[in-house]
Amino acid sequence: MAHIEERTELGPWAGDLIIGNVSTAMATLVERMTRYTVLVQLPGSRTIDVPNEALEAVDGSMPEPLIRTLTWDQGEE
Repeated sequence: MAHIEERTELGPWAGDLIIGNVSTAMATLVERMTRYTVLVQLPGSRTIDVPNEALEAVDGSMPEPLIRTLTWDQGEE
């Protein structure tokens, strides 16, 4: 996976979640090569359906070659 670490191709994305109070959350998506960043508001409850639906909407609005993989940050900072 050196091509991902070296940022030589479009399509690998890094994702992270920002959790606020009881009703606020946001996902950040960063394309690894260009550093293009998308912020996705996650309204409502904190069930898996909420981010899935929000991310599907974002995915549907981007050109196909721009989205290949999404890797979520696993840190607890």
